[in-house]
Amino acid sequence: MPGDGVADADAENLPKAPPAARPALLRVLASRGTKAHVGAVFAAALDKDAAVAAAAVNALADLAAADDVPRLVKLMDRPMQANEAQAFQKALAAICLRTADAQARAEPLLAALAAASPGVRPLLLAPLARVGGPKALAAVVAETKAADAAMQDAAVRALADWPDAAAAPALLAIAKTSANATHAVIALRGYLRLAGLPSDRPAAQTVALYQQALAAAKRPDEKRQALAGLAAVRGGEALGAVAAYLDDAALAAEAALAAVRIVLPQKDGDKPLTGDDVMAVMKKVAASAKDKKVREQAQAYVASAPRPAAANLALGRPVSISAEAQGSQKPELAVDGNWIDPYSSYWGDRWPSWFQVDLGKPTRIDTVRIYFWWDSRYYQYTVEVSADAKSWQTVADQGKNTKPSTRAGATHTFPPVEARYVRVTILKNSANEAVHVVELQVFAPGTAPKEQAPPPPAPLAPADAEGFHPLFNGKDLAGWIGATKGYVAENGVIVCLKEGGGNLYVGREFSDFHLKFEFKLTSGANNGLGIRTPTGVDAAYAGMELQILDDSADVYKNLQPYQYHGSIYGVAACERGHQKPVGEWNAQEVIADGPKIKVILNGATIVDADLSKIEKTADGRPHPGLHNATGHIGFLGHGSRVEFRSIRIKELTK
Repeated sequence: MPGDGVADADAENLPKAPPAARPALLRVLASRGTKAHVGAVFAAALDKDAAVAAAAVNALADLAAADDVPRLVKLMDRPMQANEAQAFQKALAAICLRTADAQARAEPLLAALAAASPGVRPLLLAPLARVGGPKALAAVVAETKAADAAMQDAAVRALADWPDAAAAPALLAIAKTSANATHAVIALRGYLRLAGLPSDRPAAQTVALYQQALAAAKRPDEKRQALAGLAAVRGGEALGAVAAYLDDAALAAEAALAAVRIVLPQKDGDKPLTGDDVMAVMKKVAASAKDKKVREQAQAYVASAPRPAAANLALGRPVSISAEAQGSQKPELAVDGNWIDPYSSYWGDRWPSWFQVDLGKPTRIDTVRIYFWWDSRYYQYTVEVSADAKSWQTVADQGKNTKPSTRAGATHTFPPVEARYVRVTILKNSANEAVHVVELQVFAPGTAPKEQAPPPPAPLAPADAEGFHPLFNGKDLAGWIGATKGYVAENGVIVCLKEGGGNLYVGREFSDFHLKFEFKLTSGANNGLGIRTPTGVDAAYAGMELQILDDSADVYKNLQPYQYHGSIYGVAACERGHQKPVGEWNAQEVIADGPKIKVILNGATIVDADLSKIEKTADGRPHPGLHNATGHIGFLGHGSRVEFRSIRIKELTK
């Protein structure tokens, strides 16, 4: 209700109103923010009714000003329950934080600290920690040496909750030197929390913070916390720090897990670490890690990482091209020994064109391995060799190839031949007009590394009475890969976090299938279901994305038909009107049978598409993954909370 008179009447009637009504009146006064009503609210803070007094303190957090701090502190000079004290502390911090001058925010609390009674002084340190600043920090650090035990304890706990890393040195000192074991633990945990806060400091400095914590820690649990923090710092410094604990029986498991997390990509866009030092650590983890999943991840890295330089005759050799290189993607990147990172590659601006390496002198060879950019595209090409760059012999003809490129590359073995030059002529890239050679390797007879057979997919859980296999065990994300930090498993549900998301995939591929799952949206939520898609790509184009969307949200009222829930994004529009209200569970089925894709929502078929009959996509853009025969299934989060449960699949066999 508008008008100052309403709030004035509320303030006047506050002491006369029934106790049950007073908290609501106090909330009104707080929302109006009129300084003239502070007196009435202070009076209510003395009310014998605990609910009224608590509401008054909460109102003062919004209404009072810095000059009211002494009066508020005076109210604290009485016996209080813990929740009452916390309400006062929260109010004091809120009042001071509204001061525009950051340097002056702590002044009212510092003045109150000097004047307060011994019983109140410890209660003022937590608000000082929330307000922060150099003066507040100096005052709290000084109290960590106070003779009064309550004051000292409050000071250590306040430092552990400090809002920025300025308190880190003081906390580390307490962790190292305090005779009070509890204070040492609290200080070290606070120090580790500060070390893990987002920061623009160099990674080496963050690693140093954790190494100092490891040195100060007196218990294995604290060291494990530090190793977990290092796992989030990607780089050689962090890897070296955790590798030092791989031989420590009490910490080896955490060190191995941290090493794998540092080296391997943890989210889309990450690149694996490479190098001799990295390989040495991962070999050790692969041989000794007790955790099966960690050990297998390290073994897979070792199996796929670059072999010794001497085996690959093309490594670092001169190269020449017939098509202009795009930007910084120079041809030298295709003989740099790095085939793990697809961006370490040569990009040519057109096909047909050729890429050629000079081995320096005629050399006997029998194997060429070539890595093209891998998603869902395929390359058609030939491989020729020559001793003099005049007479050429074709040793591999893939001119009619339609098999998509993979991260395993393509190996071509032929009868041994003398060659100085090896030329790859790219005839076609099925996705676009450019060429992308990630790596070219050439081997002498008997030196080519054996190809690693891909590990068999993990077996599906036993089928239920309908023949469907559960893809989610209801407890954790075992069997899922990708953005596992953007989702959590809780109470039998997979939750895409509002502050997380990303692409979470089932850790095996599927071709033809019948998928069933249930989902629950929040207002304006946006997610997707990727099918037949590679990982690490835009599933909407390199595979297929079926929209998962709150169709009722006003922000989506002007979308294209192919963007609403259930649509094959950019390809085929859905039939709308079958989604349940936000907050209710929806049941969805997807049947992928060859080129036929059917989506059933709450019992109604909303998409029934035959991909073989689509000559032009709805959005007019290329969708190279539209006709993938196989690929991953996964949820494609976009920073909205969405819940999934009862995720089951039946593989269809011909």
